Order: sequence, then structure tokens, then C-alpha cells
Amino acid sequence: MEIVATLIPLKPNLMEMTNFSLMGFAIVMFVLAVLTGITSLIGLFFKMCDKPAAPSKKAGGAGSSGAASKPAPGDKEFAIAAAVATALPSLADDSEIVAVLAAAAYAATGEPCAVLSYREAVPDFSYARQGRQEIFDSHVIIPARAR
Repeated sequence: MEIVATLIPLKPNLMEMTNFSLMGFAIVMFVLAVLTGITSLIGLFFKMCDKPAAPSKKAGGAGSSGAASKPAPGDKEFAIAAAVATALPSLADDSEIVAVLAAAAYAATGEPCAVLSYREAVPDFSYARQGRQEIFDSHVIIPARAR
């Protein structure tokens, strides 16, 4: 600590203050760059550990793998939403909507799906209003005079 104190004069001039400030800034930036490199290397390590093993090629050809036909797990919701959004305006009755929902779910998951129920969104798509409406709908309010 005494070494650093001897480097700073008691009454520094403008050049010494600027030099000291820039040197401190350069040290901070260097440390941040080193920390960024370390965290990037740690991230690469975890990415390499999470990669699944490469599928072995079978004698049946390159098209025999079933993994290419299924979307990534994070794309399921997007695939269902996109399929329903493109088909919904042209649907006439509820049975067609249920069929589109079931087909989109099957296409996204690769497993047979049954639509148990669905509910259409409020036309204005205000998420705050929809959330409040769901809370209000969940409450059973009985007026005092009806008790």
C-alpha cells in the first residue's frame, strides 16, 4: 500500500491526475476483458458438455433418421401457434378448430394429441386486461342480498 501512496504526489497537477485516471481505467478494462474471456470459456465448456452424441448412420441411408422430421423442443409452442394462426381465420365451426389444434400439436410433438378444451382469446389482446378478467372469472361472488 505504501508503494501506491508514494506514486501519487500530495498536490498532483492536471497531467498527473489525468495519467493516474487513465491508467486506472486501463487496468479496469483489462480485468473486465479477462473476466469476459473466462466466462466465455466456461460457457463453451458447458455447451460442449450439453451437445448430444452424434447419431450413428445406418445402412438404410441418410433419410432413415427420424430426428430430422421433429422440430427442436423449444420450437413446439411456436409451431403450434404458427399453424393455428395461419388456419384460424378461414375456419368456420368448432370442429375444424379442434382438428387444426390437434394436427398442429401432432406436427409439433410427433405424438397423437387430443384437444380437451380450448378458449378463444379476447379480441383486443391486452394481456393485462386478460389477466384481470381471468382473476375476476375465478372468483365466485355472491351478492349480500342473495344470501
